[in-house]
Amino acid sequence: AMILSACGGAAAPATEAYVTVEEPILFAEQPAAAESVGQADAAKEESASSSDLSAAPIYNTGADADAERAAFAASHMIIKNGDVKLLVEDTDIAIDRATQVIGDLGGYIISSRVWYQPHYDGENYKYATITIGVPVDQFERVLSRLRGLAVKVLDETASGEDVTNQFVDLQSQVTNLEATRDRIKSFLDQAQTVDEALRINAELANVEAQIEQIKGQMNYLEDRSAYSTVTVNFE
Repeated sequence: AMILSACGGAAAPATEAYVTVEEPILFAEQPAAAESVGQADAAKEESASSSDLSAAPIYNTGADADAERAAFAASHMIIKNGDVKLLVEDTDIAIDRATQVIGDLGGYIISSRVWYQPHYDGENYKYATITIGVPVDQFERVLSRLRGLAVKVLDETASGEDVTNQFVDLQSQVTNLEATRDRIKSFLDQAQTVDEALRINAELANVEAQIEQIKGQMNYLEDRSAYSTVTVNFE
């Protein structure tokens, strides 16, 4: 009986020790696991949101966009032309203000025409047409300021022509012709007779004339792309 009682007394404390030790561990680990799962979900959401932001399109605005436009303008030759028809209260005042705008933006007057036309009320109304040249980087600005002179803009058109490839082709032609000219000059130094020298000189003159003609076309494209043309009609 004493042995059985001792065994029974020993068994109960062992069970109690198991319960008091194991249960707190089990209940303490479950919230930690849930917390770690929540942190993992939050990390996934943060990663997904960051990946969505990185995948979203980025548009250049502000200084970056201005820099890109400036780089494009510097590497391309664009001939711009504009034609605007304005209804004004007083033609003389409008012409004076347009002349001021042209001067402010570094432009110049190419041609002008003024005439009178009878109106249905029996009075003569003054009309005018002015063709101006303005720096290409001021093209849009001059159109904007000219619109401000009008009671109403009756008509407006604008166009642009990219002549970059044409200019590059002309440059290539000049380079090839200059190489040909140098070879012809070396032949001239080796001419043995006057007849040979005359024929070589004639060919040399022909090549030099082609070079000058192409350079003239290049100068024209450079001037036209540097200054835009705007025709203003006042009514």
